[in-house]
Amino acid sequence: MKVIICGASQIADELLKRLGENWEVTLVEKDEKRMRGFSNRFVTIDRIVTGDASSPVVLEEACLGNQDYVLALTDNDQVNLAVARFATEKKIRHIMALVYDPENLPKFQEFDVWALPVTSFMARKIYHYLQDPRMKISLIGQGEGELLEIEIGPNLMVMGKKASDFKDENWHVVGILRDGNLLYPDNDTVFKEGDRLLILGKPDLVKAVCSITEFQKPNFPLIYGNELVIGIPAKSVSNESDIISEGLYLAQNTKIHDIYVLCEKNVCNFKDELQRWSESLDIHVQESDQKVNPRIKHICKEKNVGAVVLPSMESAFLDSMTQPSLIHLAHSLPCPLLVSKATHPYREILVPYNGSPKTKIALEVAIDLSCQMTSSVTVVVVKEPEFLHSDEAKDDAWVNKQLKNIREMARIHKIQLNEELRAGNPVKEITALAKHYDLMILGSEKKEKNFFSPHVGELMVRKSSCSTLIVTE
Repeated sequence: MKVIICGASQIADELLKRLGENWEVTLVEKDEKRMRGFSNRFVTIDRIVTGDASSPVVLEEACLGNQDYVLALTDNDQVNLAVARFATEKKIRHIMALVYDPENLPKFQEFDVWALPVTSFMARKIYHYLQDPRMKISLIGQGEGELLEIEIGPNLMVMGKKASDFKDENWHVVGILRDGNLLYPDNDTVFKEGDRLLILGKPDLVKAVCSITEFQKPNFPLIYGNELVIGIPAKSVSNESDIISEGLYLAQNTKIHDIYVLCEKNVCNFKDELQRWSESLDIHVQESDQKVNPRIKHICKEKNVGAVVLPSMESAFLDSMTQPSLIHLAHSLPCPLLVSKATHPYREILVPYNGSPKTKIALEVAIDLSCQMTSSVTVVVVKEPEFLHSDEAKDDAWVNKQLKNIREMARIHKIQLNEELRAGNPVKEITALAKHYDLMILGSEKKEKNFFSPHVGELMVRKSSCSTLIVTE
């Protein structure tokens, strides 16, 4: 195959490294300094012509009419356009030209050549990276279309929806990568967490898709629900008014629509306090002889609950060794559990992080809340002594891996995340640090534990002096 390459550029250099011996290359370049070394390095170069590629005389000398392919790779749009025009007049079937100024693109398209918009292409790549490095964008159809690949994470609003609910005239979901398999969705296909959607559409697809998926909008607690449940048991270490106040603070600063206050008899002495909030929030008070926790589980099944607020409960040491009641309750709910210690407003948020899936979700929730409440987020990584763990060596390499993940998350969400690195017992280190924070968001992986061994998550919640939001799914 015969090809003329106009312009001894770095792009031409990289291309020649990839061309096999079945290609006969004619290189055209007016700068003799650039030509040096090309003929000696690449056996595929059959001929070198020194001259201006925009000149028909030079192109005639390069035997333009006998070529199978013509590549205009100079850094000058006018030169590349001239090459494209002359090649078209010679009826060359395969012509490709670089275009640096997007305004010149229509001129190239008049000659029906494959025009590669260099600056637009690079700008899109950079823009997509700035939007979210987890997205993968491929230009197709000479830049007339894009193929976007995006993972459905826990905060993406399309999770649980049907493909029929996720359509637009400018783009379509053409495939789903699920568990290593490529699926072709129909209208009844339901999107699941972990799916990677393949979306085909017109250029600048990212803005359109993100506006539909609400990918960049605050989603907590909407991803779980838009209603809040506040439980007031008879035995509590907190004042009822403090619990109510923290629940109302959370509702006012997120997108909660309705609040259900469940209280045991003789502790519902806060109706006057709720009255002044009734104009901005729908508040329903339910008083009963029954215990609060079973009623919370029941209402969570019936309502669209986004979060549950409970006070910190007194517990003997033996209880914490035998039954992690708060963690157990959190895992039984379809939404996060906020253990209130009345440390609002949430100006400083702390997130313990070990790289597990639940701590990643906890960090996502913290970032989401910080955007809604203009809070700062600190992520703490604790390097444990060897005798405290046996599953994964928490050495310097493990610590660096976690810090890398945290920094990647900060870049994705375009937010400043503060880092705290500690060494020692995680309960001791984190609870000591929590004294300086207003809210801790804890990702809980397990609700079970060995008998008569302390549950780490339960101890963190009980010993921390700040309120704790427990995220389990």
